[in-house]
Amino acid sequence: MVPQDLYDLVYNGEWTIDKMAELASQVYEDANGNTINDFDDIHGLVQFGASSFNWMAFSSGIDFTTRDEDGYPELNLNNETTLALCDKLLAFLTNNEAVYKHNDNHEHVWKFSNGKALFLQNRFFLTGWEQLRTMEQDYGILPMPKYDESIEGYHSTVEALVQWGGVPVTAADPVFVSAVAEAYAYEGRQRITPAYYETTLKLKQTRDDASMEMLDMIMAGRDTDYLFINPLGGMNEVFNKVFNSNQNSFASQYASLEMAANATLQGLIEDYEELH
Repeated sequence: MVPQDLYDLVYNGEWTIDKMAELASQVYEDANGNTINDFDDIHGLVQFGASSFNWMAFSSGIDFTTRDEDGYPELNLNNETTLALCDKLLAFLTNNEAVYKHNDNHEHVWKFSNGKALFLQNRFFLTGWEQLRTMEQDYGILPMPKYDESIEGYHSTVEALVQWGGVPVTAADPVFVSAVAEAYAYEGRQRITPAYYETTLKLKQTRDDASMEMLDMIMAGRDTDYLFINPLGGMNEVFNKVFNSNQNSFASQYASLEMAANATLQGLIEDYEELH
């Protein structure tokens, strides 16, 4: 059974980065006895390298872009809060024997489904994989932890990984093709997405009622920071760069990207104003 205490932390607004780090950091066992921290050992968290750092940063509840008086986006990440966030995540995700880092979804799922990790951090679609569907031990679903208890609700960033389609210039009737594509998209949103969420994900791929409630909380708090989905001269990669540097290099990373980011942002604003 999944400990109710974990769900209670979420319900009580206490599921924070510090709390997750505290719990995960207590779990490490040299399971194969070779005195080397490796894949076969038991870890508190199996995470996805720089992607995990990025997901947790953008899901922390901190706004890295805000809107000016005209409603245009502007950068809001060069401050003490962001520096403190990077400190938290670096302390948790790097140089921590209880955290196993590997950029392979299959290895992640195998490790977690075989009881060798307390937490698995990844995307929802992994719940449909056979290893999790047939996993003998029960597991629960939790939202991404927030920065601290002062943040209201839980925030889960909508992934930028999407499929794109286009109508080729050789199409005999691009208007007709576009109309059909739009109809498919509409029907998918109205029929397929609800069926996947309500039936496949919630009923078939969860193990308890609390996980269903967690999914609803995650869906209610989903959002995407403007910076997450807009490169802005490479500024959207700033947290990846901090993670890969293995130290809190945020100030220098930001400084190296600031001019290009602001120039790109200003260009987007000018293009928008020309169109309107």
